[in-house]
Amino acid sequence: DGAAALIMVSGEKALKLGVPIIARIRGYGEAAQ
Repeated sequence: DGAAALIMVSGEKALKLGVPIIARIRGYGEAAQ
């Protein structure tokens, strides 16, 4: 059994909180079936 968590904030918020930016979302897509 495993678990995961992800917290996303804007770049501006990350800078205010003093946390490092380790990834950027460059795009996204969606599809319906």
